[in-house]
Amino acid sequence: MPKTALTLSVLLSAALLLSGCADQAAPTATRAPHLSTLATGPTATFDSTGAWDTGFTGRITLSNPGAAPITGWTLKFKFNGTASAGSSVWGAGGSITKDSAGLYTITPNSWGGATIPAGGSVTVGYDGSGQLSGVNTCTLNGASCSGASTGGDTTAPTVSLTASPTTVTAAGNVTLSAAASALYRTSCLQVAPGA
Repeated sequence: MPKTALTLSVLLSAALLLSGCADQAAPTATRAPHLSTLATGPTATFDSTGAWDTGFTGRITLSNPGAAPITGWTLKFKFNGTASAGSSVWGAGGSITKDSAGLYTITPNSWGGATIPAGGSVTVGYDGSGQLSGVNTCTLNGASCSGASTGGDTTAPTVSLTASPTTVTAAGNVTLSAAASALYRTSCLQVAPGA
């Protein structure tokens, strides 16, 4: 086979085979939702399941949008307005305390409430007095209860391609390797001329 035909054959084979690796290594728009999911943290939302003149039954939902469960949690918050919580919690809650500045701390029970499943949630119930009008100074495991960004890596990867050997003068094997930074590390293929 002439040198020109061999070079053309290797390049064509490499192009066809590398096109199959494009979905694995190339930073495309389809990767963005995955990065957004990684950047969203757990949340705590507060609502009431019932109310009367002097109080309410409160519910706190702890949600985990992540891909891994959260094992062990501590919720800290202050109520807005006149609301206050009683001295006991149920559901995933194990204990509740209030310091002299009005900061409540809730920790999980020991029989199943300590884990917030991946992509799931747990609830804590409590009886409250006053009128529930929201909370402030809220943290879940030290991070904002709003699920603010965890500061994860959102930088697009860089990709490099190498061939070995770099010059083809006769029939033989050429190894092509594609490597990418960040989450996209890969090594892709080996091309044999005439294959």
